[in-house]
Amino acid sequence: MKRPLTALTIATALALSGCSDPSAPRTSTATSFTEGTCSAISEWGGRMVDAANAFTDDTAHLSDAGRRARYLFAFDEQARITDDLRKELETTTPTGDAEAEPIRAQLLDALDDVTTNIHDQKADAAEHVNFHFIGPRPDRLFSGTEKSLSLVLKPLDEISRESQIDALGGSCGR
Repeated sequence: MKRPLTALTIATALALSGCSDPSAPRTSTATSFTEGTCSAISEWGGRMVDAANAFTDDTAHLSDAGRRARYLFAFDEQARITDDLRKELETTTPTGDAEAEPIRAQLLDALDDVTTNIHDQKADAAEHVNFHFIGPRPDRLFSGTEKSLSLVLKPLDEISRESQIDALGGSCGR
């Protein structure tokens, strides 16, 4: 049984949400470019997967039209999450890595590819996905999420090798 929100619950939530400035990028407090970049990409990846998984959590309770709307909204969420990563990377301190600016530019280019992928997957889903099934067929959201992650993590590994900055490879961003 669902419990109604009380005034105290709502007041507490509002108070807690005011404790931090969500518009302030966390990377602005990183002590190095590598630290800020790895942290931001790792958080982005988790949020991208969470946005896709949220659809799965909601889908069983939705009509076909509701399922379609929620599915397409997940792509919008992923586009917003990617915009958040762009802001994070733009504010990451260049401290600690001589090649921070060219690396930043390469990662921002990768985000352009991610944004294009998200928009393409959404357009294809809107036209070709059958929402009659709880797990839409064909599934563009989860395959698109994996592709988006790859569009960032693969260049990150390449940058690590080319720039000889081991900290940007391996577990960075994962």
